[in-house]
Amino acid sequence: MSTVFVILKNSTKTDSTLQMVWTIDHDVLLLREILVLRPFAFKFGSRERGQAWDKIAATVNTLQQVRFSVDQRGVRERYAKLEKAYKRE
Repeated sequence: MSTVFVILKNSTKTDSTLQMVWTIDHDVLLLREILVLRPFAFKFGSRERGQAWDKIAATVNTLQQVRFSVDQRGVRERYAKLEKAYKRE
């Protein structure tokens, strides 16, 4: 399992930033963590729900099988994108 990173030049910064490219392996590991930590068990917009998403991001960033580089917003947005794609099918 290899991770692909794309180097993008940010116009406001002088250094390069790395953007993670999601693979099927990333998606599977992310969804497993969502099942375990159940962020949807908490009220929308609550501190507990935010903390659950933070824990998911922290957990997947420490995995050794596939490298992640995400934050709370990144995992929430990826889940929303996967959910939307699934509902279309």
